[in-house]
Amino acid sequence: MADQTPQSWQSDISADEVLGAPMTVKDEGVAGAWLLALLGSLVLGIIGAAVGGAIWFGSIVLTQKMYAVLAILVGLLAGTGVYLGSGRRNGVLLGLLAAVLTLLALAASEYFIVRQFAIQEGGKGSHIPLLMPLADMVDIVVESIKSDPANLLFWLGSCVIAFLSPLRKR
Repeated sequence: MADQTPQSWQSDISADEVLGAPMTVKDEGVAGAWLLALLGSLVLGIIGAAVGGAIWFGSIVLTQKMYAVLAILVGLLAGTGVYLGSGRRNGVLLGLLAAVLTLLALAASEYFIVRQFAIQEGGKGSHIPLLMPLADMVDIVVESIKSDPANLLFWLGSCVIAFLSPLRKR
């Protein structure tokens, strides 16, 4: 049977158009390369964001202070994870992914920070579940941010660093 794919599908497509990747692949390979790069970015980005969030959580719980450099580290670890996971590609989509993962890591860290301080205030007999319904967790984070809006500056700086990390030419 003759190849019945439309002529427009048979040309080379630059992966730069998809992920900002510095390579050219055939059409049928673009989707696979894109998905593989996105999956790698997601996995390593989540790992980087989780490690950064854990460091952010630990430093605040131990010192009861926020350090801008550690907030920036969350974004840098997430952004670097996304960059490395994509096979060292650059692109706006990767930057957005890194920023979203950073924001999620900081929000999760904020929830666990508030939870930890509530447990400490309540004494040894207090029990707060590790996880609550998502809506309750979001409410806790929102109320925490409302009580200390300066946190948003740390979060903004971290998300900007995360966004820029996969965009740098290396």
